[in-house]
Amino acid sequence: MIKNYNDEEIPSSKKLLENLKEYDEELLCKKKLLSVKEALKEIEEGVSGLYIIYDDKSPVYVGISRNIKRRFRQHFKTLNHNTSSFLYRLAKENYKKVNNKEYTGNREKFEIKEYGKIIQDELNRNYRIKYIQVSDFYFLALLEIYASCLLETKWNSFKTH
Repeated sequence: MIKNYNDEEIPSSKKLLENLKEYDEELLCKKKLLSVKEALKEIEEGVSGLYIIYDDKSPVYVGISRNIKRRFRQHFKTLNHNTSSFLYRLAKENYKKVNNKEYTGNREKFEIKEYGKIIQDELNRNYRIKYIQVSDFYFLALLEIYASCLLETKWNSFKTH
């Protein structure tokens, strides 16, 4: 058994890959879609897992969190480029629509409050959420990429900064 620096067991890659297929049905259809309000009411503090954001009935973003409820609040209640990369991407898209050009400046200098507030109001009204509770963080990291590819979500990007 191999352990990381935190003395946590590192699972075998074979086991992780075998477990992925078990989630296909849950990711694609099993779980019901919730409004933002319903999700914040239903999910308990500290629940870790994967979440999927839907625009109408199409999945557009997959994320993971050690605390899904807190993460939803960040996406749907705060206007900060650091706490909501999903909202930042949508606000940049709004900037493009308003200005007929791409935003190419620094992320920290982007006026997310100006371009994000309209988007955030729309998110709270029109977007739906699905979540799956997962506590194994190694598996969760892999599941995020797998779900994003399986669902073909347009707002995911795995570029790091």
